[in-house]
Order: sequence, then structure tokens, then C-alpha cells
Amino acid sequence: MVSTQLIVVIVLLTLPVTASATVGFSPMSVVSASDYDGAYSTNVDTVSAETQTPVGSVRFAHSPDNFPLTDAHGNPVDSNQELYSAETLETVDKPPLASEPSWVDSDGDGLDDRLELSVGTDVSSSDTDGDGLDDLAEVVRYDTDPLDNDTDDDGILDSTEFRLGLSPTVSDATSGPDTDGDGLSDDLERRIGTDPTLQDTDGDKLSDGIEVYGAPHLFPGADPLRKDLYFEVDAYHTTTVNWTALDNAAAFFASAPVENPDGSTGFSVHFVVDETNLTTLRVANVSYPARVVADFDRADSGYQYIFLTEAVFIGDRQVRATANGGRIAIAERDQTDRLYIHEIAHLLGVHGSDSPGVDSYEASIEEYPSIMSYAYLNSDLPVQMATGDESPKSNDDWEDIRRRFTRWVDTSALDPPGKSARAVAADRR
Repeated sequence: MVSTQLIVVIVLLTLPVTASATVGFSPMSVVSASDYDGAYSTNVDTVSAETQTPVGSVRFAHSPDNFPLTDAHGNPVDSNQELYSAETLETVDKPPLASEPSWVDSDGDGLDDRLELSVGTDVSSSDTDGDGLDDLAEVVRYDTDPLDNDTDDDGILDSTEFRLGLSPTVSDATSGPDTDGDGLSDDLERRIGTDPTLQDTDGDKLSDGIEVYGAPHLFPGADPLRKDLYFEVDAYHTTTVNWTALDNAAAFFASAPVENPDGSTGFSVHFVVDETNLTTLRVANVSYPARVVADFDRADSGYQYIFLTEAVFIGDRQVRATANGGRIAIAERDQTDRLYIHEIAHLLGVHGSDSPGVDSYEASIEEYPSIMSYAYLNSDLPVQMATGDESPKSNDDWEDIRRRFTRWVDTSALDPPGKSARAVAADRR
């Protein structure tokens, strides 16, 4: 008798695996006066509510005559038939498997809205407490309170403490001597590197105390060891601020050959755009002071002013822009980084009395290769200042800026009698 081998093929029922959610965070750098612009992406695979499940799962590849091959319903089938045909698959409705919840990040700060609601942060603001640190940083990375802009209650906001090398969770308020009267104790000044015998270590006319306590609200990005220059920017409602031109102007001055106490060179220009829908002063005229300033909220508070309008005049003569007395008026269509740099340099101390080439065509580009010359301003040459040794008609523009940097900076409102820098900053938050 010949033995017969029965081969049984068992097909296992399979179900879809659970869906996975991939959450990616872009790197975030925490800096004052800069918003987090990283992307927060979530990809969630979904599961269909309808799954294909094989039935008739036991099949015989070979069978003796006394054990005929049948399908799942008991009907005879040819032994040479394929193990699975379309008839052996039935559609079975199955409930979907639980997947990861969808992620919603309304303010783009890297925190899911549900987590923000649980923590108590604002789903529509990436920095709920306004301390200069994004909610993600405060919830995930640091021990600071995302609902309190000054976690340790020492008067210095959390982001400023990080930037100065202090701890935002340990109070730095001290009652020790304050030799220079800038509102910072001598001990604290030594810790952050400022001079305890100078009220304004970096020479930008903002006291060390106001730069420490006033950042980032009153003075975004203020650094007591590096010169800062602030402009409030207002605009007539039909005009549009050219941010590219402003950014390029700031980058130019950031690399200026002007020395700072921290060993760096250059200075930081900060443009704080305020009103952009003004309906007064469609035309600015520098010959009439009241027709240059539309709505200067930060006057006498360490800021200078830029007004963007449709047209600018000096008396009866139309010009592209003008600068004087800490104010700049510029026509919208003439906004360029070259013109912004030219006008800002005027406020910093470069003017016609220094050289015949300033604001004239009297000197050639070779004689006075500076953006302060009309010939150079209207050329396509790279933006630069002159050093004064190019010719007798040249001017040392940078030396003028070093000597006159604070010429039009008015800080009288920041030093009221009997009020500390900490109190002044707190009042303006």
C-alpha cells in the first residue's frame, strides 16, 4: 500500500496594523525680537473602514479519492484549481482601527492645540506670556513658566536672562551698591560684563539698566554690550513697508567698523513697525516739522522716527526722502536699502559740512566712493562708506558716525526723577 501524504495549507487571517503618526519639528532658535518661523508638520496614515478578509481559510493542495476537495461552502472543486479565486474573497465590513489623533497647531509654535489648552497657553499666540521665548521652548526645553514672562520675578524677562547668561528661574535681584546709578547692582553688572562705573557701557545712550529691564518689550533685542539703534516706523495707509530694504540696511550697519565693549564690531538697527494705516500726512514736508511726524508714540524714549508716505517735499521741491532731527520721511516708491542707509547715516552724523562730496555731485565716485555722495548713491556699485583717505574731497564717514552716533537719540522720558530703570520698563510693558 502506497502511503498518501496530505498537505494542508492554512491561510491566516490578517488585519491592517495600527496607523502611525510621524511628527517632525524644525529646529528653532530662541532669540529676542525674532519670531519662531520653523515648520511643524504632521503626517497621519489613515485606515480604511472596509478591509478585504479571506474566507474559506483551510484548503487542500492534494487529496485522496475518499477525501474530495471542496470549497468553503462544501461544493466540490477541481484539485488543480488555484487555491484562491475571486470567489474565496469576501468583503467584510470592519470598524477602523484606532489611529493617532490628528495634530492641529494653530499658532505654529510646535505645540498641539490640545496640549496648549491643557497647559493653559494661548493656541493663537506662539509666545503666550510675551517674554521672547516661544511656548514650545518653555514647555518642552526649559523650566520657565510659559504663563509668566518673568519666572523668577526679578524684573528681567526670561529671554533676556538666557541671553545675558543668567538663570530665569533664580532671582538676580540684589540690594547691593549701584555705583553708576543705572539700576543694576555692581555685582550683577560684573556678572553680565557691563561696567559698574558707567551708566551706558556701550555708548548708545540707552542705560545698562534700561537695556536689561526694557528687553524685549520696550527695546527688542537690546544688548548692553553692543550698540543698538531704534526706529519707530509709521506708514500712510496707501503705502507698503519694504521689509527687504529695511533688512538689508540693518545688515549693512551690523558689519560697520564701529567697536563695541564685547569685542564685536557693528551696531544693531531695529525697525519697529507701528502704525501702517494712517490717514494723515499723505504728503510730508520737512520745512514744516508738524508735517513730518504723523504718530510718533516713542518720542523721547530712545527711538528715532521713519514715516513712509506717498510724496516728500522740502518747501516747494519734491525729493525722494529727507532726514533731520531724528526723523526720516521717505516716499514709498523710493524705498531702497541704498536710500535708507543714506538717510540713516545722516541722522548718525554724516552731513554736508564734513565734505563737499556729501549730498552733492561735486566729487566723483573715485574721489569720494561713498553712499553719501549723490553720484555713488545713484550708481549700481556696492553700498559702502568712505574712509577719508581716497582724496581731498573724501570724508571719513565712519569716524563721523562713531563721534555722533547718539546725536538725535532722546531718552528723557526714560529717566523720570525718582524712578528706577526697572520701574520704567515695567510701566511700559
